[in-house]
Amino acid sequence: LISALPALAAGAATDPGQGISPLDTDPVGLRAAIDLPPGLAVPENGVTLRMEALRDELDAELSGVFALIPGTEAERDIFRVADADLPAVRALQARIREWETTAPDETSGSYAISVAACPIGDGPGADAVMTVWITPGNGAPLTPVAQNVAVESAIGIAADKGICG
Repeated sequence: LISALPALAAGAATDPGQGISPLDTDPVGLRAAIDLPPGLAVPENGVTLRMEALRDELDAELSGVFALIPGTEAERDIFRVADADLPAVRALQARIREWETTAPDETSGSYAISVAACPIGDGPGADAVMTVWITPGNGAPLTPVAQNVAVESAIGIAADKGICG
């Protein structure tokens, strides 16, 4: 079965029983909220959604990585799937659902939210942490998927991508 394994950056993960299904979530409502400490900012294309599925008997993989764009919500930094990517996310969901229907015992998968962050000014404190929430939309509350994660992982992702000016 496809499991919802939201993850942050370098592998902080949560309980897959959070009720957020990567196959049943309409990507138009999907939101990720990022709470960064002072001294960090998310650069353009710094938040991504990765969906993947493996089908053992075919030794095959389906995957997609989609940049999430800032939304307009005010309290936290909220990111959503870009309108231009909605058809591709839905098509990937449909292909993975087909695999799961055809060969449920041979299909596994996951999705992850990855966050890259760039230091600004003096940067964050040495013990700075961040938290990431996700919601499938439709009035569902934000659910924490990674709490109190050291910001070094997000800074490292940004450095690896070369996206900090």
